[in-house]
Amino acid sequence: MGYSDKVGVTVTSIVVNEDSVDNIRDAVLERQRVHPLSECFFNITGGKKVLSLNLFTMAVWMDATPYYVDISGHISEFSIPRIHPDNLDPEGPYFSILSIMYSLSNEGNDSVLYSDVFLKLGESYRPTVQRTKGRYPNLRRGTFSKLIRYLIERGLLEEDFVGAGHRSKELKITRDGVFTFNFINGHNSKDSQ
Repeated sequence: MGYSDKVGVTVTSIVVNEDSVDNIRDAVLERQRVHPLSECFFNITGGKKVLSLNLFTMAVWMDATPYYVDISGHISEFSIPRIHPDNLDPEGPYFSILSIMYSLSNEGNDSVLYSDVFLKLGESYRPTVQRTKGRYPNLRRGTFSKLIRYLIERGLLEEDFVGAGHRSKELKITRDGVFTFNFINGHNSKDSQ
């Protein structure tokens, strides 16, 4: 039983000359042109290094998922961060949200109430533009929603509705979110030395 059978999807196999970088790229792009809405998974287990590296690179460009199958048949998906570290200013609200989520969620193991994250961010939030001289406005729910949506769209957070009538929201930091937080946090520590 292959990976596609386990997850119940239809698979299109692409045959390429694995020695040709251009042939690999062109074949993958042609598949994307023919099936623009399909989700892509690249098995980088077999073949030469040039094939695996090319597929991994294409996965970054196409928002695809590269995976590896070990000798026992265990499938490991590779995580590709969907946001560049330069877009996460350590003093900015996105990194602040990741930091709050990391600490309140027991290093990414637990979900956190949306309202708790809003309150915690509101304590330190500073908008990029000051509206009144010498005073910063309070964090607004609409602004907070946009910040959270940005992180969800990049796969760093997930949200779920809980409680009676699904009126409460919970947020969970994803594995990519934990990785991104640790990377930026470690990078900042290195810069300050």
